[in-house]
Amino acid sequence: MTLVKSPIHISDNAWICADAFIGPGVEIGSGAVVGARAVAMRSVAAGLVVAGNPARKVGERQTQIPMLTESPSPADGISSRKSAARAGHKKRTNDAAR
Repeated sequence: MTLVKSPIHISDNAWICADAFIGPGVEIGSGAVVGARAVAMRSVAAGLVVAGNPARKVGERQTQIPMLTESPSPADGISSRKSAARAGHKKRTNDAAR
């Protein structure tokens, strides 16, 4: 009897977590997540999150990255972040020591 080896195919942006087992001939789609210690014996579609033994769908991921309509200038981003940080900053007082 000969040992049959089927290739495993893992697409771009897929996450395979710690101690996960991917069976022979299984394809993991783009952006899919195989949870820690999951046993994937069947192919996982793009954008799905699977976990468990046997691996079952537990959620979905958004595979599209939202595009900005306008690209902000670097100076605008820095100044707006600084002003937002200043707006939320409160001066600390050491009331416990008094």
